[in-house]
Amino acid sequence: MKEKDTKKQQQIDFDKLLQEKSIEIEVKESTDFLIMQKLDLNNEQPELLQLRFLFAKQNVSSDIFIRLVLVGMTKIDLRVVIFAPNAISGISSKLDMRALMLSEDSSIQFVPTLEIDEKEVSVDHKSAIGRPDRAMLQYMLSRGVNEKAAIGLIADAYLRL
Repeated sequence: MKEKDTKKQQQIDFDKLLQEKSIEIEVKESTDFLIMQKLDLNNEQPELLQLRFLFAKQNVSSDIFIRLVLVGMTKIDLRVVIFAPNAISGISSKLDMRALMLSEDSSIQFVPTLEIDEKEVSVDHKSAIGRPDRAMLQYMLSRGVNEKAAIGLIADAYLRL
C-alpha cells in the first residue's frame, strides 16, 4: 500500500482560528489538513489570521487544502506558514488555497510563507481566488434553477474536494 493511501486526514476548526487569530499545528506524522468553510462575517476590516504548520519529524508528507466560500461583506487576510527547521529532512508538503467570492463586497488575500531551513524538502504552494463561473450559472438558470439556488449549488460543490 502506498503512503498516500495510509495518510490521515484532519479537519481544521476555522471557527477556532477566527477566535484565536493564530494557530500552530505540529506535524509529527503524514496527515492531510482540510479547511472547508462558508464564511459570512460582515466585517469592514479584514480579519488577520495565521495558520502555522511546524514539521517536527523527518520523512513526513502533509498536504494542506483550504477551500473558502465568502458571502456578503467578508474580508479575510490569511497567512499560512510552512516551517521546516534545520535537521528535519525528507519533508513533502503541498499547500493548496482556494476561495470563491459570492459578493462584490467580499475580499480575501492568501499569503503563503515558506520558512525552510533544511535542503532536503519538497514544498509547493498554489492559490486561486475567483467568482462563480457565469457560464455555469447561466446553464443552471436556463434549466429552471433560480439564481439563489444555483449559486448555493455552486458554493456547495466548491467546498467538496
